[in-house]
Amino acid sequence: MNANNAAGAYRSTKNETGIEDASPHALIVMLLEGAIERISEAAGALKREDPATFGSAVGKAIGIVDSLRVSLDPERGGRHRAKSKHFI
Repeated sequence: MNANNAAGAYRSTKNETGIEDASPHALIVMLLEGAIERISEAAGALKREDPATFGSAVGKAIGIVDSLRVSLDPERGGRHRAKSKHFI
């Protein structure tokens, strides 16, 4: 197992364990952190002129943010929900 595979296995195990025990708020934080990581990955790919990795990372970030957006509850979000729809 090389270093990249080991790191991927660690992240996968860490994420699975964290998800099982996480509160709803912690899950949102995890998703936002994942989106930020994908955006950072995309930025690195852009600097390296690696369009395939860039496109993949951007797509994953969009997927995460879209999942968060569709899970918003307008009935419970009040004025914050009304404001957020203009930004997402």
